[in-house]
Amino acid sequence: MMDRMSVAIFIGIAVVVSVGAAGTLLVLGDSDEGKFTLTYHMNGNKVSEKNVSAGTQITIAEEHGGRNGSDRFVGWNTRSDMSGTVLLPGNKLRVEGNTSLYAMMASSGMFAVVLPEKRDGFSITADPLLVRAGGSTIITYSVMPSHIEKDLVIAVNGNPMKLDAIRTIHIFDINEDKYVTVTGVHDRREHSISLPESQIGYVLTSSEEKVHHGESYCLEYRLLPGYRETSEFGIHLNGVDTKRPADGTVQIADVRDNHRIIVTGVEPIVYSISAGKNISVTVNGAAASGATVEDLITVRPADGYSIPSTFGGQIKGQFKTEGGRYRIASDIVFPSVLKVTAGDNVRMDGASSKTAFVCPDDKVKISASSGYSLPDSYDDRVKGLRGVRYSSGGFSFGDDTALPSIYKVVFNGHNTVHATFFVIGGDESPATKTSPQRDLYHFNKWQAYSKYVFNDLQINAVWSPNEYTVSFGKNLFYTINEKLYNVPGSHIITTDDTVTVSASAGYELPINYLPPRVFVEKKNGYIITSDYTLADIYFVQYKDNLTGLSKKYFLSDSDIHTIVNPRIQSKPSFTFDLDNTGYLLSNFEGWFCDGQEYTSETIVVDRNFLLYAMWRE
Repeated sequence: MMDRMSVAIFIGIAVVVSVGAAGTLLVLGDSDEGKFTLTYHMNGNKVSEKNVSAGTQITIAEEHGGRNGSDRFVGWNTRSDMSGTVLLPGNKLRVEGNTSLYAMMASSGMFAVVLPEKRDGFSITADPLLVRAGGSTIITYSVMPSHIEKDLVIAVNGNPMKLDAIRTIHIFDINEDKYVTVTGVHDRREHSISLPESQIGYVLTSSEEKVHHGESYCLEYRLLPGYRETSEFGIHLNGVDTKRPADGTVQIADVRDNHRIIVTGVEPIVYSISAGKNISVTVNGAAASGATVEDLITVRPADGYSIPSTFGGQIKGQFKTEGGRYRIASDIVFPSVLKVTAGDNVRMDGASSKTAFVCPDDKVKISASSGYSLPDSYDDRVKGLRGVRYSSGGFSFGDDTALPSIYKVVFNGHNTVHATFFVIGGDESPATKTSPQRDLYHFNKWQAYSKYVFNDLQINAVWSPNEYTVSFGKNLFYTINEKLYNVPGSHIITTDDTVTVSASAGYELPINYLPPRVFVEKKNGYIITSDYTLADIYFVQYKDNLTGLSKKYFLSDSDIHTIVNPRIQSKPSFTFDLDNTGYLLSNFEGWFCDGQEYTSETIVVDRNFLLYAMWRE
């Protein structure tokens, strides 16, 4: 309450001395039509008037016309004696009745000290309230016993001031209006703020657990993921619904009793659940097509299947795992679990067994087992299987898949591999483009084998031995596969046959009679490598009855033999023993056979020659 001097000053110069909160409800009259009049006054004159609907919140206008002389406009007051609420231009005011606002004017060279209009629990004075330019004033403050100070701040034009020991503030050199505000003064009574104990689906916090009488506090509300607000939603304070928090904040002002707060209309969202092949989804043991964030979902594979480690990475939707189960926060799609079985001699990289369990987005690389190779057409064959996709990273599967087997088909020649093929199981075996080679044999065919390949195959060449015509001459004994022959003749002999050759009684095989390239030694005889004719065997025998000398030469038919003449040989091939015979080598006449003399002539051996030595007495 202002002292008498202050009242006189305010009335005389129309200076603002109190500042109220913007938006203070003023009821100055009623209107049956729901319309009210808002009137602005300046210097005792009405300068503006307009009709306003009940409950309209208006913005306080700037200065209107009607100023006298050099008076300075300071603001508007709700009372003509300037003891009401101070409203500055731009403040908000809700009109609930006929309202008049009065301009507050100050004379030139004078400045006002404007004290709070509402002084709940404290008193504050300024001496003087009106100050000439450059002057000073003393502000005196005290708190009532019913109130306490908590974070007290006395500010002048927004600047906090420091109280001295007797709780005064000295302000010097005043050259502007000084607006004083006081905060941090509270009623000693306290009121509790009780929030919901069980907050499901939302988080509600309060800036204070207790507030003093008349204080305010702030509630912050946040809806949790997985929940929604129904038409029944509300934040109720002592049974009364508060304003719906557009930004999550509810400001509660002027608390005058304990507050118990409850929240209604928050419920979990039911999200849809879908699952791929070989997967079952249950909630509390029952098959489920939907669940909320409050449910724990169990996912199990079908019998004979296992969940791969990549399963979680291919779930579509928001979720988290708890103890091997899932809690979802959106519509969810669980991927399929698929069984991929490798065929014989095929391996899947990263899989330790023939069977792998995969999800549709997994990439599987396929290779051959050790010692095998994938046929060129293998990848295309796999791509053609149902549900199979291929990219540079490998194969992906949309269905259970059995990968084709691969088998090795080996065509063996003679102690060598002629050709090797890797064939997809069930395909026809390829044929070789060339035939194998083998000495002394010719390739006949490949042994019989299955046209379609269902296992590894070893296919051997079938050989036929080469056949040769061999003719055997006179004076020979020979065997063919241990069958003895002693007469000349021609025989068809293969490289599988064993042949032995020897001379008849009284004959010997000539040197080099059996050519080594034709007659190749074998354990029990020879094998034949080409056509050949073994000529008749003959001998040329030298015989001397005088000395008893006898020497034979064995030759093949038609060989050329030069008759030995011991008288002219520098190195005689044989020597006559003429001791005690009365004969000299000079008495040697030559050799005779069948009445014909042979000296140094060459003869064609086409029969046996028996040569006798002739001597002169």
